[in-house]
Amino acid sequence: SNVRVNTTPWGKPMEQLILDAFKDYDFPILFDFPAGHEDDNRALILGRSIELKVEKDKGSVIFSD
Repeated sequence: SNVRVNTTPWGKPMEQLILDAFKDYDFPILFDFPAGHEDDNRALILGRSIELKVEKDKGSVIFSD
């Protein structure tokens, strides 16, 4: 997307706001995954089962059969 890093009135980067909002939940959060309105668009198929792996410096989506 064309989200730009700007000074925000919330005082935190967008990623930190999201992490703060979901800190009480036990599910992975992955940033910068190439899905959506990108040249390298990895489609996420609604209703399809996936395995989402999130590691410190990378993430991956594995589609189930």
